Amino acid sequence: MNRSMATVCLISLLCLATGFMGGCVEAPAEDSGINGEAQETSQLEIDLLGAKSSFPIDSQGKLKADVQLSSLDEEIALSIGKDTVITDEGGKIIQNVDVAIATVYTHPSLPGDTCFVGPVYTLTPEQANLSTPAYITLRYELEELPEGVNEENLFIASYPYIGCCKVYYEWNVSLHQSVDIENHMVTTQLSHLTHFVLMASVEEGSPDTPSTMLVPDSPATPTAPDTPSTQADRVELVYFHRAQRCASCIYAEERVRYTLQKYFEEELANGIVSFEVYDLGEEENAAVIEKYSAYTSSLFINGIKEDMDNIEEVNEIWLVVGVDEAFTEIVRSSIEENLMGAS
Repeated sequence: MNRSMATVCLISLLCLATGFMGGCVEAPAEDSGINGEAQETSQLEIDLLGAKSSFPIDSQGKLKADVQLSSLDEEIALSIGKDTVITDEGGKIIQNVDVAIATVYTHPSLPGDTCFVGPVYTLTPEQANLSTPAYITLRYELEELPEGVNEENLFIASYPYIGCCKVYYEWNVSLHQSVDIENHMVTTQLSHLTHFVLMASVEEGSPDTPSTMLVPDSPATPTAPDTPSTQADRVELVYFHRAQRCASCIYAEERVRYTLQKYFEEELANGIVSFEVYDLGEEENAAVIEKYSAYTSSLFINGIKEDMDNIEEVNEIWLVVGVDEAFTEIVRSSIEENLMGAS
């Protein structure tokens, strides 16, 4: 009887042990799934003047939460929204961003009656694209402002100007600017990583703004291309974009469509005006890309007269991305001038 009981106990123990072992065999499969999910989360590393921070991004490079960062001396702050993706010129996801004070920096001459009000900050990798506009804030000391500078005339300028994947080696001032006089801070919007500096227009008796650059709250609408000498039989608008699109690129296409639908509905219907969009990365578009000599995001207008092309690139739109009325006016006037010709 004791031997039988012992046998039963031994069998029970073996079954119990086997059950535990079976559980151990299945566990790695569950752990593997968890680890696989964890591996889909990477980190965006930001070095802000020596202070390093990490923020989770998903497998597509999207930030999983808003980023709000300030330097230890509170001279500069960076704000990047959730779901923003940072990519290089080739569309590769960026996982390391550095913000530093430039020690060696060359730049074009300053526009007339302007001056620097602080150091030049370098955001790298340069020309990296943000899928959603971010914000940079620079702080200033009132007592350190140069003579003749009014706080209301402070603004943040960047160099080079990157207009939707196209680089212009000149100063640029985003129209999205705000000056917080109470807290002595200036904030602007950025869509690419580049050089940023706090500037000011210098007063001479009365506020004077530089005439060679766009100044916050006083945007000078760029002029459209010269009026064609002959009236076109029809007008083609052709827009090219890269496979990896930024917010400015998408805005440009949508605003052109809006302008055409609002002001040229009849011309679109009868074929006098047309609009075509091409992906620069598609081989099937090679012929039209060559025809227009397109290499990056670009808008062209072609006033066709007796089957003869009159192609011009409408560069002016990139200076007013986000300024709806100004953008629409440039596109509208360009089309009308081609349709009417020189008077």
